[in-house]
Amino acid sequence: MSYNVLVEVLTERNELPLQSANDYRQYRVRSTKKLARTRKILGVQKRSSKGGASNSSTEPRHRIPFKEPALDDVQNNPELIKVLVCLAERSWAHAMETRSVLDTNFSSTKKSHVRTKLTKACKYIDAAVSLVREITKTDKLSGFGTFQILQLEAYASLIHGALFFQTKNYEKCIKNYSLARISLEAISGFDSSTSIIKDDIDEIISTVIDPSIIFAQYRLTKIRPLSASGVSIKTVQKMTDHPAVKIISQINPSLLDSSLSEGSAGSRLENIIWRKYDVSIQDRELAAFLYKTVTKDNSLEVELKGAQNNKSIEKSLELFDEILQSWQDSREMVKTNIDRLESSGGSSNDQEIQDQYVISTYIGYHMLLRRIQRDVLLLKRVDSRIFASLNNDTKKGNKISTKGFEKMNEIVRLYDTILQSTRELTDLPGIHTDKKLSDSLQSLDIFYKAERLNLLAKAYRLSSHYPESLALYGKSLELLLSAPQEISVEFPFGILDQSKFHKVLTDTNLTTLQLRAQLTIRGNINVKDPNFMEIDGPEVNAKAAVIDNLEQYGISNFGSEKAVAENLVSFDTSLEPVFSKPVFFDVAYNFISQFDYARIGSSESVSDSSIQDSDSSGVPEEKKKSGGFLRGLLGR
Repeated sequence: MSYNVLVEVLTERNELPLQSANDYRQYRVRSTKKLARTRKILGVQKRSSKGGASNSSTEPRHRIPFKEPALDDVQNNPELIKVLVCLAERSWAHAMETRSVLDTNFSSTKKSHVRTKLTKACKYIDAAVSLVREITKTDKLSGFGTFQILQLEAYASLIHGALFFQTKNYEKCIKNYSLARISLEAISGFDSSTSIIKDDIDEIISTVIDPSIIFAQYRLTKIRPLSASGVSIKTVQKMTDHPAVKIISQINPSLLDSSLSEGSAGSRLENIIWRKYDVSIQDRELAAFLYKTVTKDNSLEVELKGAQNNKSIEKSLELFDEILQSWQDSREMVKTNIDRLESSGGSSNDQEIQDQYVISTYIGYHMLLRRIQRDVLLLKRVDSRIFASLNNDTKKGNKISTKGFEKMNEIVRLYDTILQSTRELTDLPGIHTDKKLSDSLQSLDIFYKAERLNLLAKAYRLSSHYPESLALYGKSLELLLSAPQEISVEFPFGILDQSKFHKVLTDTNLTTLQLRAQLTIRGNINVKDPNFMEIDGPEVNAKAAVIDNLEQYGISNFGSEKAVAENLVSFDTSLEPVFSKPVFFDVAYNFISQFDYARIGSSESVSDSSIQDSDSSGVPEEKKKSGGFLRGLLGR
C-alpha cells in the first residue's frame, strides 16, 4: 500500500483550525498519540518496560534514546518512515504552538525554543528523505513510488523553509520554499487522488509560501518582486540536480518553463494607448501580467453592466479584491523598474524612465477608479438600508436622537475611503498636464466631498438640528459651485457623469432654499415634498410656504402659478397698536408752502399776486428754510 505523506499530513492538519496556540497544542497531543500507536504497531518502543531493562524492581525506569532506523531496517519494514514523519510533525506542531504564544508574549527564550523544535523536525525528516533516496538508488522502495517520493520531498522543503525563515537565512529560505511551491503545484495537478488536499495546498501557497518568498526576496535585494511564482521558477531552474526537480520535469515540465510567466506574443500587452500617450512595454513579465489584469478588468466591467439585481451585484463585488490586488502588483513592479533605473544613474528626464512613469500613472488611474467604483456600490447598499429605517421612524412620528446616527459611521468611513482615492487620483504624476482630465478629477473630488457634507446635513436634519443642517448644505453648495462644471472624461460605471453632477447641484440648491424658508417661517409646515421635515415652533394655521421669488422656489416646488396661489400662507391678521412718530411726514411738511385760507371766500378767487403776497410774508426765504429739518425731527 502506497504511503502518501503529504496527503496524510494535510488531512490531519485540516481536522483542526490550527489558528491559536491551543489549537496547535491539541494537534501536538494528537501527533504524540499517533506516534505511540505507530510504534506499538511496528514494535518500535520509546520506553523500556516497567521495572527497567532487566525487569528488576531494583533498577530505575529509564528512556531509550532515539535511534535512527538503519537502511536495512527500512528495507525490511518501509513503514518505519512513518515514525520519522510523525516525529517531525510533532516537533513542527510544538514550534508553531510556541510561535503563536510569541504573538502575545514575546520572549527570547521562547523564540529560541521555536528554532530548536524546527531544527529537530528537520533532523527527523532529513533522516527519512536520506533513507528513501538511498533505497531508491538500489531497489524500488515498497509503498514509495515517484509520486510518493515527491510528496516527501515537498514536505521536507516546507519544514526547512520554515526553519530558515525563522533563522533569517533568507537565501536558503527562498530555495526551499520555491522548491516546495513548484512541488506542491505538481502534486496538486497530478491526479484525482490529491483533490481532497487541493484547497489545503492552495492555502499553504497563498498564506505561507508566497508571503515568505516575497519578504525574503525584499530583504535580500531591497526590491519587492511582482509575484512569488516568477521567483520560484527562476530559483528552481538552477537546482537541476535535485531529485524533486527531476521528478517535476517528468510529471509536468511546464512548471519549470519561465517563458510561460512572460506569456506568448498574443498574451502580452505590448503598448499602452491612454489619453495623449502611446508607450511600449519593454518588460515582458510586466506586459504578460498587465494583459491578464486588463482582461480581468474588462470582464468585470461586462459583468457589472449586465447586473440586474442586488444579488448579481453582490456576486460582482467579490471580484473586486482580486482585480485590485492585480493592479497593485503591477504598480509595484513598475515602481521596482523605476527604482532600478534611477539607482543605476538614470535621470528622471530619460525617455525610458518617463515611459515607466506613464505606465505607473495608467495603472494607478484604473486601480483607483475601480476602488472608488467598489466603494460606491457598497455605499448604495449601506445607505439605502440605514436611511430606510430612519425614514420609517420619522413617518411614525418617533423622535430621532443624535445617538441614532452612530450606525452611520459605516457610511462616513466609506466616503472617507472614496475621498482618499480621489486625492490620490489628483496627485498622480502627469495628471496636471492634461487640463480636461485634471478638471474632471477635481470635480470628482469636490463631488464626493459635497456628498459627504450632504450626508451629515441630512443626519442633522432628521435629528431636528436645522441650523446645523442648513450650514452644512450651504457649504456643500459652495463647494459644488466652485468646481469645474464640465466633466469631459467618461468615468466607469456609476462613479460620476455630467447629469449626476448637475442633479446633485440642483437638489442641494433646492434643499438649501427649503431650509432657509423653514427657518424663516418657523411654523408647522406641511409641504408635499417628502424630504421636508416639520419644524417645532408656535402653532399657526399655515399652508405650504411660498417665497417672493417664485422663479427660484415657489414654482419649482409647486409646479405652477395656480398651485402657488392655492398654497399661500395664511398668517394671523390680528393687529395691535404700536407707538410711532411719522417723522418723514413732518419733514415733508416743512417744505410745503403755507396758504392764508382765512382770506379765501366762497366767491373769491385766489390770484397769483395774492399767492405771491402770501408766500412772501415779509420773512426772507433763507430764514424760513433754516432749521426746518431739525425742527421737524424735534417736533413743531
